[in-house]
Amino acid sequence: MLTTTFKIMKRALLATAAWGIALTAAAQATIGSLSPLHVEGRELKNDKGNTMVLHGVMDTPNPYFNSYRWGWDCSNTNITPCVTYFNRLFTAITDSTSGAYCNVFRLHLDPCWTNDPSKPSTGTETGEANISRYSGSRLTTYMKTLYWKIAANALKHGLYVIMRPPGVCPKTIQVGGEYQNYLLDVWDRVTKNDSVLKYSGLVSIELANEPITVLDANGNDTGAALHDFFQPIVDKIRANGFDGIIWVPGSGYQSNYRGYAANPIEGENIGYAVHDYPGWFSTSDTSYDHANAIRAFGDAVPVVHTNPIMVTEIDWSPEQPGAGKYNEFGEWVPANYGTWGTASTSKWGLAFKALHDYYGNIGMTLTGTADYIDIDEYINNKRVVPAFKGVTEACGEACFEWYKEYAELNRRNAEQTLTEEDMTMRSLETDASALTVLTGGYKMLSIICTMQSGKTEDVAAKCAYTSTNAKVATAQNGRIITRTDGEADITATYTDPMGNEKSVTVHVTATTFPLTVADFNPSIWETGKFVEATGALTTGQYGFGGWQYPSGVDLSAYNYIVVKLRAAASCSPSFRLFDHNNYWADPYMKDMRTSKSAVIDLHNMKNAKGEKVDPSHIYIAGFWTVGGTPVYISEVFLSMDGETPAETAITLLPDTADEPLRTEIFTLDGRRVPTLTQGVNIVRTTYADGRVEVKKVMMR
Repeated sequence: MLTTTFKIMKRALLATAAWGIALTAAAQATIGSLSPLHVEGRELKNDKGNTMVLHGVMDTPNPYFNSYRWGWDCSNTNITPCVTYFNRLFTAITDSTSGAYCNVFRLHLDPCWTNDPSKPSTGTETGEANISRYSGSRLTTYMKTLYWKIAANALKHGLYVIMRPPGVCPKTIQVGGEYQNYLLDVWDRVTKNDSVLKYSGLVSIELANEPITVLDANGNDTGAALHDFFQPIVDKIRANGFDGIIWVPGSGYQSNYRGYAANPIEGENIGYAVHDYPGWFSTSDTSYDHANAIRAFGDAVPVVHTNPIMVTEIDWSPEQPGAGKYNEFGEWVPANYGTWGTASTSKWGLAFKALHDYYGNIGMTLTGTADYIDIDEYINNKRVVPAFKGVTEACGEACFEWYKEYAELNRRNAEQTLTEEDMTMRSLETDASALTVLTGGYKMLSIICTMQSGKTEDVAAKCAYTSTNAKVATAQNGRIITRTDGEADITATYTDPMGNEKSVTVHVTATTFPLTVADFNPSIWETGKFVEATGALTTGQYGFGGWQYPSGVDLSAYNYIVVKLRAAASCSPSFRLFDHNNYWADPYMKDMRTSKSAVIDLHNMKNAKGEKVDPSHIYIAGFWTVGGTPVYISEVFLSMDGETPAETAITLLPDTADEPLRTEIFTLDGRRVPTLTQGVNIVRTTYADGRVEVKKVMMR
C-alpha cells in the first residue's frame, strides 16, 4: 500500500515538474481566480498544465482617447475617477451573463502621465514618438498611484494584464540609440515595482509599440538588428527578477519578424507581439483566401512556429459612405464605422480567424474597448452589447462570438483528464536524420512523440537541444539555426510528463550555396526553373534565380566566392550579390559572359554607383540571365585562396551542456563592454544546450 502511494506521489511530482509548474515564488502569486502563466514550447500554459488562449481588449488611461468620460487632463485629481472608470469597463467586458468573455487587458502606460509638462519639447519626432518630456520619476510614481491600481482591478476581474510602454516608436530606432536607452529605463523602473514583480505570472510585458525601422549598432538594417535591440532590454528585465512572459515586437509596425528566425530572443517565457489590420499579410476584403492568409502570416511571422503569439492590436469594420483617412503608410482608406481597419468579418475577418485557429497559439486584444462593447450604452444604461450597434460585419459582434468560443476551449482544456498512458512516452522520432540548411537561415524540425496510449504530438518546440558545433548550428524551440558553413549534430531531448527521457539526433550540413530544390529559388525575379540533378537554371526573361537569406549572411570571414559552370552559357549570366534585403537595390555584378568560372573578391565589391557592397550582410545572391536557355551551375563556394573551398571541418564542443558558448557583459544602461567595469554589470552567458543565464556582478 505504501509503495503504491509513493509511486502515485512520485508520478504526480514528475508530471508537475515536466509541465513547468515549478515556478518561482513571484510567479505563483495570484489575485482572484487567475492561474499564473508560462511559456511551454509554442503555447501558453497555466500552472495546472492547461493550454490557454488569451482574448480581450487594449485601452489607455488618457482622457482624450476615453472621450473625456472621467476627466479632462492627466492630473492627480483625476486618478480616482480614471481608476473607477476602468474598473467599470472591466466589469462589462467580463460579464459572461451578457455574452462578454474577455480574459486579458493590454494596458498602455500612457505618456500623458509620464511626460513632465515643465520640460520643453525638443527633437524632430512628433506626438507620442517624442520622448523629450519623459520623466522616469513620474513613471515610478504613477506605477504605484495609477497604473498598478488599474492593473490590480483588471486582475481581480479575471483579466491577465499586458503592459505596454508609454508612447510609440519613432520611425527609426537603433541599437545603442536614444530610444533603446529610453526603453531600458522604462522597463527597469516598471520591473522594480514590487507589485509587478510579485504578480509576474499574471502580468506580462510588451517591450515596445510599433517599431518601424530597426537598425543595428552600425546603422544597418540587418537580420540581427531586432535581436540586438531587444535582447539587452530582456536581460535587464530578467536581472531585476521579473520572470513573467515578455512579448517582443517586430519591425514594420509589428508586421515583420523574419529576423528572429535566425536570431531569436534568448531566454525563457518569451512570446512575440504582432499587429494585424486589413491589408496586412496579403489579406483584405479583396484578397481573403484562407490558405494564403495562413501562408503569408507564417512567412512574415516565422516565430509562430516556435513561440506564443499575441496580436495586441486588431480591429475592423466595413466601409460606409463618408470621408476617409490616411493610414500609417500614407495610403488613403475609405470611411468605416470607427475602427482603424476597414474590412468585413465575412471576408477579411474570417481569413484572420482561419489563421488564428490554424496555428492555435495566437491570442488577441482588440485595439480598444470601444471595438468590443458599446461603452456609452454600458455607462448610461448598464447594458453590455457589442460595439457598433448591430453592424454584424464589424469586430464587435464577431468577437462576442469568437471570445465565447475561446472561453469554452479554455474550459475544455481545464477539464481534460489524462491517463498515465497518455503521459508515458513510447517512442520519439524525427522526420529527417540529416538536413542541409542554408547558412544564415533555418529549418523547422518535426519531432513526433508517441505515447503508450497511441496519442501523438509534435514536441519539437518543447525539446531541449545540444549541438556538437554551436558555431555552425544550434536549435531552439524546434528551429535549427545555422551560423557558418560546416557540419554539426543536433540532439533533441524530450521529457514526458512522467519524467521519461528520449533523444533523437539530426546531422546538419550548413552551406551558403546549396544546389538543392529546397534551398535554391529560380524565381526571385520572373518565373524560372531549376533542375537539381544537372544544376540547370533557366530564368524568365531578364530573370534572377539564386539564394535568399532573410536574416542576412555574414561572408566577411572569407576572401572570395568562386563560381564554376559546367559549360559556357549563351544567356549572358551575371552573378550578383545584394547587401540590402531588396531585389531592387543596387547589387555587386560579375558578368560571366561566356566564361565557365569567376572569382569574386568579397572585400573589393562595388555596385554600379561605385558604392561598397558589404559582405558582412548579404541578403540575396545568384544569377541574372536574359533567359531562354539554361546556365549549368557546377558549384559555388567560399574560398580563402580563390581556388579551393574554405575548410569547414567540425570542431567538437565538450560533451556537456554546462560548457559556455559565449559570455557578454553589459552596463546597466545596456551598453556592451569588453570586460567588467566598476559598479554593477549585467553578465549574460549562453550555454551549449541553449540555456541563457543572466546575473548582476558588482565590481568595486
